[in-house]
Amino acid sequence: MPDELRMEPPPRLELLPEPPPVIIPPLRELPQFPGTIPDEITPFASDPVPDPLAERREAIRERAFAHERHQRLQEGRFVEIGAALRGKPEADERRTIVHVVWDHAARAAVQTTLDADTLEILDVVESTDQPAPTSEEIEQAVATAARSERLTREVEGLVGLALLVSPIDPEDPLFGHRVFDVRFFSPDERLPRAAALVDLTDERVLRVGDPRAAEQRLEREGEH
Repeated sequence: MPDELRMEPPPRLELLPEPPPVIIPPLRELPQFPGTIPDEITPFASDPVPDPLAERREAIRERAFAHERHQRLQEGRFVEIGAALRGKPEADERRTIVHVVWDHAARAAVQTTLDADTLEILDVVESTDQPAPTSEEIEQAVATAARSERLTREVEGLVGLALLVSPIDPEDPLFGHRVFDVRFFSPDERLPRAAALVDLTDERVLRVGDPRAAEQRLEREGEH
């Protein structure tokens, strides 16, 4: 009978400590790093990406809003999401520009496709798919939450952030609304101090809460 094959176990790996994340200001709640921290940290900065439509955005906007579908926008509330260039000439694709507006009244995105050279309108379609939020919407959501009577004093001096969380279920009463989850942080703390759900379509605060209370409740439940 041939001898049994035997494989030696792999060598034991020695885990080395990893450097801590660079956070300015540092979080007070992080554990002490066991390794050596360098005296100087060189920040990384990337070069800005040029905007290929920078000099044509106003002309694109005027051409898109001249279409009859956009006339209804003037009668209600809307937010201009922006315009983007599409198509690769090297792949023999037609170069087009897509201009997107969210119509609060229709609860839909109005997408206008234009020829990239002539700005001729090629197509105008509507979609219930929510486009990414603009920086103006994020600022508006944070400001709306901060004005809430239940949060005005609590969020003074805190940093506000907002994420788009619009429902995707057509049966949801808030379907088609621009809904944001807003959180207020102290820069040197891990958990937000206050939270709010903001509906920009109806311009109201749906609810407010204390994320820390929820975290503490989960911790207590985990102990039992």
